[in-house]
Amino acid sequence: MNWPSVPGLRDKFRGHVTHSAWWDHNFDYCHKRIAVIGNGSSGIQIVPQMQKLPGTDVKNFIRGPAWVFYRAPPSKHLGREDDKDVNPRYTDEERRRFRDPEQHLARRKGIISRSNKSFYVFVKGVNNREGMRVAAAQMAEKLGHDSVLCEALIPKGELGCRLIIPGPGYLESFLQHNCHLSNSPITEVSENAVHTADGQCYECDVIVAATGFDISHRPRYPIVGADTSTDLATEWAEDPQSYMSMAVPNYPNYFTMMGPNCLGGHGSLVESLNWTGDYFIKWIRKMATEDTAHVQPKREVMEAFLRTGDEVHKTLVWTGACSSWYKRGKKDGRVTALFGGSAHLFQRILIDVCAEDFNIACRMANPFRFMAMDSPSSR
Repeated sequence: MNWPSVPGLRDKFRGHVTHSAWWDHNFDYCHKRIAVIGNGSSGIQIVPQMQKLPGTDVKNFIRGPAWVFYRAPPSKHLGREDDKDVNPRYTDEERRRFRDPEQHLARRKGIISRSNKSFYVFVKGVNNREGMRVAAAQMAEKLGHDSVLCEALIPKGELGCRLIIPGPGYLESFLQHNCHLSNSPITEVSENAVHTADGQCYECDVIVAATGFDISHRPRYPIVGADTSTDLATEWAEDPQSYMSMAVPNYPNYFTMMGPNCLGGHGSLVESLNWTGDYFIKWIRKMATEDTAHVQPKREVMEAFLRTGDEVHKTLVWTGACSSWYKRGKKDGRVTALFGGSAHLFQRILIDVCAEDFNIACRMANPFRFMAMDSPSSR
């Protein structure tokens, strides 16, 4: 997890300090004054939940605005265009209908199809500008068209430069009497308060650090390469690189999910993990049946994949002028976190194992030894 660099947060504050990645479920947050630092995915989920608790007063400290936008909420997937609840409960009739495997499959395919069609929004140009217009209008409505809140919370930059967050209830929370906002930089935390550059002081009982997670991709335990001269944590310290987010040259038989340049910006994360897992199984089956000792992607192939991805990224808003975890918390530089393309393309590439992209070492000098192992006489 990533703690904010705020003087006094960890050593001076006498109240309760917690982190979104290490939540204290035993603490009673009711009837407390709560400072929430951050407005990424975690902060945007935490603020409305804290605001709803009995007797709380909540203040959200942010560095800048974030896109909080529901392009296709669950209600739309259910065909309830006019439902005020964007995440409604299933009706008894819907649950009965989805017990039919064919209807359930059609429902799932519809969700995936509508979600995947959103890729055009991430392409720089007219489509993204139209998406910005629609998103800004939706946010303004949820903020009650309050000019101060709109100015502070609606981004001016490209839609999707940072993660787009649905955030049900987040914007609406600031219209309540017990939820407040500050976009002034935090200067320090004292024994009982958060202090900001504009001279304001928010006395509080709880500080929640909703400031993200480790975005380096570096493994927490030693993974040593084939020549033992380097380890993956060192190799990925500045510019993490991989073949299709799953494998790394010089690290034989090493396969991972959600590595550098993974499918984390478009489509369903769960679907991408399923596709990646299926790809692993294809390799395992191939290796087990062909007497293979180890495999690793060719470095020149990985570098070609990265060069092509970098060129594609130039056309996408993920390379926009904003600080994001896509670029390791930087405004400039390579997009190291996301695959350079759509979910459809990612799936298509993983349908088949491209053995020609790998260096393959057999257990024996004869690469066809597995044929004898499968003969009737060997059984």
